[in-house]
Amino acid sequence: MQNRNDGLCKPHRHLHLSENLLPLHHFIYRIVKEGTESPLFVCIDFMEIAAQIRQILDQKLANGSHFVLDVRVNARLNPPKITVIVDGDNGITIDDCANISRALGDSIHEENLLEDYNLEVTTPGIDQPLKLSRQYPKHVGRSLKIELKHDGGAAVGGHEVVRGKLIEVDSTGIRVEEEAKDRKAPKSIKKLTFEQIEKTLVMISFK
Repeated sequence: MQNRNDGLCKPHRHLHLSENLLPLHHFIYRIVKEGTESPLFVCIDFMEIAAQIRQILDQKLANGSHFVLDVRVNARLNPPKITVIVDGDNGITIDDCANISRALGDSIHEENLLEDYNLEVTTPGIDQPLKLSRQYPKHVGRSLKIELKHDGGAAVGGHEVVRGKLIEVDSTGIRVEEEAKDRKAPKSIKKLTFEQIEKTLVMISFK
């Protein structure tokens, strides 16, 4: 967790009045600066802030094994909380997250994006779906639950569901050894393209 406050300005809670005048991702903050008798009100677009942070991180991590999954800014907290979710081709450690957090904090300060904020760099939880094709290779050999975009099959909410062990990943998709309903039935291999996949969960066994 990282907090920045250089004492020059202090964000105050947003005015409820702003919600009637601006989109929900805009908030008005009261900034109190030294040497002034009255506060300065500024409008901050936190969606734009999140997009800029994502761009900064994509550039910093472009040639490495780590990558960004999501950037969220919770503007309803005071100070605002920035949550960055990252992953790695070979996994990611707490030290990796700490290094990314320090580098990002320096960039936010240099770019003057926010004066006061809390920053959290974290990894996706085990219950979170895979978002990028780049996440699949490290899960070869593990069981997946895959929800497809088209209808049919074992429908859940109108989507076909494939369950099985991930055995291969290439640039276009994956190959899964499907779970057989009958143990005596021969195992079948199903080829799926990334375009077909709506959502994939890694099934963790605690046996």
